[in-house]
Amino acid sequence: MYQQQGRKILAQLWSKNKIPIVVVGSGLYINALLKNYQFSDQGCDLLKTKEYEHVSNYALWEKLATNWSTREY
Repeated sequence: MYQQQGRKILAQLWSKNKIPIVVVGSGLYINALLKNYQFSDQGCDLLKTKEYEHVSNYALWEKLATNWSTREY
């Protein structure tokens, strides 16, 4: 939805010879707009959702922080 709406707005601005300024939170959004990023139709993993549904934000943060710090580049 973001990709389709964003491209429509960009096209409208370009057709008026206006230069859009795109402010995004990550490269994913700019890639979606400009580089034809393909989103998966997989949907969410309901088992993971159920597994973590009752876990505190802090516990989830700790898990992410641990996984992030030990990942290989």
